[in-house]
Amino acid sequence: AVAGAMLQNVGHSLANALLFMVVCVNLARNKSDSLEDMQAPAGFSYWAFFSLAMFSAIGVPGTVGFVGEFMILFGLSYKSWWITIAAVMTLVLSATYMLRLFHKVRSRPADPEFRLNLLEKASMALIAIPILWFGIFPSFLAEYAQTTARLIAQGVAGVIR
Repeated sequence: AVAGAMLQNVGHSLANALLFMVVCVNLARNKSDSLEDMQAPAGFSYWAFFSLAMFSAIGVPGTVGFVGEFMILFGLSYKSWWITIAAVMTLVLSATYMLRLFHKVRSRPADPEFRLNLLEKASMALIAIPILWFGIFPSFLAEYAQTTARLIAQGVAGVIR
């Protein structure tokens, strides 16, 4: 669970950074962050980055968010099934919230002139690539996280004794 929490920190940071970039692009174009004033872009790349960030934030398999959440829930299930069930329920609520937000943004009328420029696409891709890479190949991060988690657990056990 401790190693999963470390992976979740990485995944959460990447997903939130990409979500903030999506919001900032909208804010720069629309001069407002209100859903009522927002005009959704017509370009594919914006929606691809927004979808990837949202899917990682809610822990969809294939993203780094899933790896951390799975390890946390798996480790937590050894301690308490009740806490694990409560944690799963929070995941369901957060997924509902994020999907509702996506639907609200997507249902707005599209702005055909709103397309990401090359710098915006490149900067979002620099964050999107590790989200997918560590989601598909989590062993690189997981090995280091498990080593660190063991050291933390040994340190905590040494303090408790």
